Amino acid sequence: MTDELTFDRIQRLSRVTRAGITPYNVIGQRTAGNLRVTYFTQAAKSGVPPHYHENATLCVVLRGMARDQFRHRTIEYEPGAVIYRPPGEGHSHEFGEGGMAAIVIEIPATRLRADSALHCLSELRFEPDAPALGDSAQVLRCLRDPITAEVELEEHCLSLITVFNRDRDQASTSDGVERVRTFLDECFAEKHSLAELGRMAELHPAYLVNAFRKRFGCSIGQYRRRRRVTSAIRQIWNTQAALSDIALETGFYDQSHCTNELRKDLRLTPDQIRKMMSTNL
Repeated sequence: MTDELTFDRIQRLSRVTRAGITPYNVIGQRTAGNLRVTYFTQAAKSGVPPHYHENATLCVVLRGMARDQFRHRTIEYEPGAVIYRPPGEGHSHEFGEGGMAAIVIEIPATRLRADSALHCLSELRFEPDAPALGDSAQVLRCLRDPITAEVELEEHCLSLITVFNRDRDQASTSDGVERVRTFLDECFAEKHSLAELGRMAELHPAYLVNAFRKRFGCSIGQYRRRRRVTSAIRQIWNTQAALSDIALETGFYDQSHCTNELRKDLRLTPDQIRKMMSTNL
């Protein structure tokens, strides 16, 4: 990566140390696509000396306060703020009296170069009050529940990454969004990546994620889960098939996954749902 840095940045890097993401306490970490997301905390009144990261980093503050010092700029941020640091951007950290809790998404430099939707991330960016906490909560849910599909975690990460792209909502009028919805209605049990759905919509996956949510009021992952739950209930009520078979046929990982989703959505177990049809109406 060094040969792609400007001379000015090389000079700056000579005065700082390359470092990985080394939080005080890692609560959860997972990779989606080639994005790595980490949920972490930093200790109260602590700091990190000048350093830089080989990967780009996008950080969303969930609790507490922090201050980053860059060469020509100091940024202070509170919960809801989003800060993006390009690869090789030297900086230091200071954390407030209550410490800090945040999520950070690491974006490989190779993806920044290859991904047209991320070309806006060529320099330091900061948004003090971005609409990011909803997706952040979903990221925490995905980290807490390892059975959640990787594509769903990637969807929320992409939504956070494109918070600086002012043109991202224009895609919501695309006919491709409707094509994806129709496809999910018919093929919800199949597993398809965001890249595949993006090609179907003729939209970049990052644009599709936000356009679908704007058009239909839910994420792609939520829409697909609703279709799976609906199909599972239909089979529970209209067949005597074993729940393990129903779970696999409707796209869940296994019977336990199906049971958990039904309980979460309906507060009912599959047995309770089936018993609703056990008496003559």
